[in-house]
Amino acid sequence: GQRSGIGIASFEQGGFLIDGGRGPVTALPPLLARVAFPEDWRVVLVFDERREGLSGVAERAAFGALPAMAPAIADELSRRVLLGVLPALHEADFASFSEHLAAVQRLNGHYFAPAQGGFYSSAPVGNCLGALAQEFALPGIGQSSWGPTGFIVAPDAATAERVAAACRRRAAEGLRCQIVAGANVGASCTTHVASGAAAP
Repeated sequence: GQRSGIGIASFEQGGFLIDGGRGPVTALPPLLARVAFPEDWRVVLVFDERREGLSGVAERAAFGALPAMAPAIADELSRRVLLGVLPALHEADFASFSEHLAAVQRLNGHYFAPAQGGFYSSAPVGNCLGALAQEFALPGIGQSSWGPTGFIVAPDAATAERVAAACRRRAAEGLRCQIVAGANVGASCTTHVASGAAAP
């Protein structure tokens, strides 16, 4: 919760989440919206296992070096999320969701490029996503946080399988992919008691 409450909220309840960010006296960034991710949609994750995203001291240094985001960019991001992404999710409008998500990712990618060495922190992931987006006419691509994991959103499982197969043909680049569905519930924990052990 140092910069965002999304990690905590997703662990607790899942879904597509938007928080209000950290203010000067914020204990935990407030959750502003939660929408169930459409059951049929899939996300193909693209991993570059040779790289790691920024975290810890390096992440704090990167944030410290970046200039304040221009108000016009922040306004455009807010408009895209609140008037584009959220309504599209409520209506399960895949085309609109993909368009607005791609725009959000482009704006963030340009802003963070100086800190992460480019639009994507992994050029092979970015190149792969660009090729897949063009081949399958799926514009909803982007990067998770500082990367290097990228993603492409597909409207159904069959399309996701075709996208993943095309991604795997690029395995020589050191990439790996995985298909996931939206998690619309929080995490569950199970305790196993060894045979003969006393219950806790």
